Amino acid sequence: MTPSPLRAAVVGVGGIGLLHARVYQQLPATRLVAVVDADQGRAGSVAEELDVPSFRDVGAMLDAEAVDLVSIATPESARMACAAPCAQAGAALLLEKPLAPTLEEADELVALVESSGVFASVNFILRSDARFARARQAIADGAVGDVCAFTARRRGSSDGAQRYGAWTDLVVSTAVHDIDAMIWLGGSAVERLHAEGSRRAGGRTEDAVATVMRFENGAVGMLETSWVVPPSLPAPIDASFHVLGTRGAIFIDGANHGLTVLDQQRLIAPDLAHWPIDRGGVSGALEASIREVVDAVAGGRRPPVPLSEAREVERLAAAIKRALRD
Repeated sequence: MTPSPLRAAVVGVGGIGLLHARVYQQLPATRLVAVVDADQGRAGSVAEELDVPSFRDVGAMLDAEAVDLVSIATPESARMACAAPCAQAGAALLLEKPLAPTLEEADELVALVESSGVFASVNFILRSDARFARARQAIADGAVGDVCAFTARRRGSSDGAQRYGAWTDLVVSTAVHDIDAMIWLGGSAVERLHAEGSRRAGGRTEDAVATVMRFENGAVGMLETSWVVPPSLPAPIDASFHVLGTRGAIFIDGANHGLTVLDQQRLIAPDLAHWPIDRGGVSGALEASIREVVDAVAGGRRPPVPLSEAREVERLAAAIKRALRD
């Protein structure tokens, strides 16, 4: 007998939350049953597009719908308030990163969810990017020898700073992806770090941050993160991730997989890695990440990104921000 689809809901249907909702609607193993957003107009328009009920708050949604899995894709300041009732209702959780604005608040969220005993995973999508998965396997197979260094670059445009800078910052919104990838690929914890930042564009947080990390196994990690590139940047994000070892190296560059399109106005390098949208729906690393969570919930398996691993990344993000203040 084919198991019934998991009943899924999404809380927070801005840009990334809308993608979660679309993925749940297109996966055979899930059935999207509700969307929630504090912006009632936004919730209503998404609900109309996807033909599901909309709610202004989580409590109303839980009163009306039985749910098996909930994506929490709100800004991090609202993550706890939205995740808590879902966990208490017994729903599995897929939490967007970061968990909370501060490490102390993240610890509160982790403790609450763990005490409820529900499944909870955090959406670090680089782990679901096929290139990073292949890199991890190559490292495990000894293809590069002992890892000596990671170097990563993740540059966004000033559009991102204007859109997200009012309620988040460059470190917890962006740098955490590469920090998590370095730990996941290298299999070693960070023992110390140093960071420097620049704040010259008039925003409330750093425009650019450079971080050097020392891992317990002797490797080093160097990370450059910024969101001041002009909006004329051809790609949504300018990213690279390199691994240098004693016997080899791995190079992951860009998110467009080599495709560029020149029209009458500009050169465009569309993102084909993270969440491309085509006639088949949402694909790429985001779709793979959500599918892995759905499969884990349905199969009673371990979360792909446990809260403890996400919490360690947030600890390092907090350490970087302390270093920037010192």
